[in-house]
Amino acid sequence: MKMGDFHGYRVALERADAGTRAAVRWARNDATLYDESYHTCLQLTAKETDLLRLFGEIAPGSSALSADSRAGGHECEIMTYSTAASSRRAIGPARVLWKTVAMD
Repeated sequence: MKMGDFHGYRVALERADAGTRAAVRWARNDATLYDESYHTCLQLTAKETDLLRLFGEIAPGSSALSADSRAGGHECEIMTYSTAASSRRAIGPARVLWKTVAMD
């Protein structure tokens, strides 16, 4: 598997799965297990304009940027992308939940 450095972490640069159809075919006859232990929750606190600019760069065209999403109360799923000018490769999915707070 080809790995690369990203913000101080080693991450996979390309997919290493056998394909969706193979996984579904195998799951019909055997048990499946999905490990979510590598997921992390991050809280980003900033001015709304700064967050909108950030999400515009890492998740262009995302539903997380809509006024309904920013009003809060529901979760949005987005796909994040590298901001490197040389390649706009997908990093992976993320979930966003907005909560508006007053900033001093």
